[in-house]
Amino acid sequence: MHKCYYSSLAILNVFKDYFHANNVIHVYGTRSYDRLHLYTVNTSFGLKCIKFKGCLLWNSLPRSITDINSHVVFKKKLVRKHVDMIVFHYLYVV
Repeated sequence: MHKCYYSSLAILNVFKDYFHANNVIHVYGTRSYDRLHLYTVNTSFGLKCIKFKGCLLWNSLPRSITDINSHVVFKKKLVRKHVDMIVFHYLYVV
């Protein structure tokens, strides 16, 4: 998703029109103007498609991670976030 969002040269042509920011869809400002637009799905198959699931996962990340332009730094921060979540769960929930 990071490569699709920040580097259109790194993805296949078939995926170029899969993901759009809300500010492209809506002409008015919304709270999630810079998040990816979630398209309506009508089936359980649609819930599993990359066009929906990818946007859902990307939008669930904090802006401090999605605002990073560098793919290498993005991966490091994402791994760090997941490690912190696992440690928190292990220390405080279990």
